[in-house]
Amino acid sequence: MRVECKNMNYKIEIKKYSIRLILISFILILFGSLFSCIKKEKPTIVLVNIRQSNGTIVEDVNVRLFGVPNNSTIQGNLAIDLNATTNSDGVASFNLSSFYNSGQTGFAILNIYAEKQGIYSEGYIEVEGEKTNETIVTFP
Repeated sequence: MRVECKNMNYKIEIKKYSIRLILISFILILFGSLFSCIKKEKPTIVLVNIRQSNGTIVEDVNVRLFGVPNNSTIQGNLAIDLNATTNSDGVASFNLSSFYNSGQTGFAILNIYAEKQGIYSEGYIEVEGEKTNETIVTFP
């Protein structure tokens, strides 16, 4: 009789561990699926290409990317006012991820001011969030 009781106890123990293993597996799968649904924000990048009218790359141009409030009564600091210098490919890169809120509709239309040795050119870019936005500014 004792042998049968021990065997029954082992069967009960195995069932308890099986149920625990199934519950733990279910919980892990549930948390895994929940965390996979969390949307990761992609970077919001602006690339400003500076070219001459014949397409020649222009290096070492100081590029300012800034927003102007659409309400003329607003005074003070601009929300976005960044500076960069073009690299050897004639590109100035700006990371605007810190200014973008995930899920935001639209983002910004920003002015571009490019200057080198007293010569300047201007333009603008419509920026979409979570994308790489690129434009070309023609430099005289």
